[in-house]
Amino acid sequence: MELMKCTTDDLAQLAKLSINTYMETYSVLSTMETVQKHTDIAFTEEALLKELAHPHSEFYFAVLDEEIAGYIKLNTDGAQTDEVEKDALEVERIYIQNQFQGRGLGRQLIEEAIHMARLKGKKRIWLGVWEKNEQAVAFYKMMGFTRQGEHIFMFADEACTDYIMVKEL
Repeated sequence: MELMKCTTDDLAQLAKLSINTYMETYSVLSTMETVQKHTDIAFTEEALLKELAHPHSEFYFAVLDEEIAGYIKLNTDGAQTDEVEKDALEVERIYIQNQFQGRGLGRQLIEEAIHMARLKGKKRIWLGVWEKNEQAVAFYKMMGFTRQGEHIFMFADEACTDYIMVKEL
């Protein structure tokens, strides 16, 4: 796997990938209507452009066999979605297309996030994972993350719980 930093030139591809991977993952955990409402707001090119432009956010495509298999979004400082720790890096998203899952890409992306966090002088990484996404919760536990709290997030019109999971570096 190779990482390719996303730029504004990648906006259309990033939006399409975000919607597709989100639909693949969350349509089995919620209603298609709720998932569609969320993607219609969260993954517009305008919304993603704001995220790409933030100086403390970075997007990287995961490229496997010359195909974009997914992406990771990392946040530091003021870009973090919650104030968990000042010396932390947030993994806001790891989205991998279904046809590329089971090939170790999630593990490689977490390892890259750890590497980048260390380069930035961070002491821990953290993420929020929806309590209903049991497969992801189990994966993050296997990667050494521990649950250290939770928060409520809005999934379209539905209030849901994210587990806050942290890994010390």
